[in-house]
Amino acid sequence: MKWLKNLELLSKNGETGKCPFCNSDDTDYAVEVIDEKEMIGHGAIWCNECKKAFHISRMQVTEKLKKKSIPSGLNF
Repeated sequence: MKWLKNLELLSKNGETGKCPFCNSDDTDYAVEVIDEKEMIGHGAIWCNECKKAFHISRMQVTEKLKKKSIPSGLNF
């Protein structure tokens, strides 16, 4: 799983790191809350250069995570 190191960085310090495909520093992430009561949702981490992405399903959404819409046009 190419995005594993990026997910580890995100969980530790909120940074997304370099793209594992094109080595770009222009990466980002977002989470969307599906169940407000339980704060459960899904997310994605992606590269803004090559548009490669990884989907994170059914996750606990904490206050420190960036809540915004996941952009279209990503290659999961």
